[in-house]
Amino acid sequence: MLHLHNPALTNSACAPANITLPRRCVIAQFPRERQQGHCMMLPPPYPARMTQDLSPARRRILFALLFEGIGLLLSTAGLMLFSGSDAGTAGGASAGAMIVALAYNYGFNWLFERWEKRQPKRGRDLKRRLLHGALFEGGLMLLLVPWLAFWMGIGLVEAFLYDAGLIAFFAVYTLAFTWAFDRIFGLPLSAR
Repeated sequence: MLHLHNPALTNSACAPANITLPRRCVIAQFPRERQQGHCMMLPPPYPARMTQDLSPARRRILFALLFEGIGLLLSTAGLMLFSGSDAGTAGGASAGAMIVALAYNYGFNWLFERWEKRQPKRGRDLKRRLLHGALFEGGLMLLLVPWLAFWMGIGLVEAFLYDAGLIAFFAVYTLAFTWAFDRIFGLPLSAR
């Protein structure tokens, strides 16, 4: 039986005075093992971030696929609800928009991270996240209005209004998603 939460039995009790252990070390509760100073190494009390295995390119690809996949489901439902379109029309419009957005997302984030790497301030505060979201959504709107008008058989003004609704939704979604993604996978190297 191991005593896992007794601070008196962690690092200093297991290691010689001149060695600092990177992990918690606990001593077995059995008297003989305790006298002999045996200890067991345990991992840190928090889960490791998943970024250690992700190259910048893989991180961008994973980000884009997750972002667009979840966005496809939500935007199809939104277009069906607000335009009165059937699932085929709304789903096709959303799928086409997703393909455009996926390519744009990868290229935009590559350029943004190149810019971010040259900035003296590290990290992604709210101001930088707002800048990222505004630039991304503004450029995407220029690409998607003609697509929506063509696919849904509507005018540019109506397509602009639908796209404006999608942009408003995705502005909030982008902030929430990037925050959650960074919490799960850690910040990219450019922001550390």
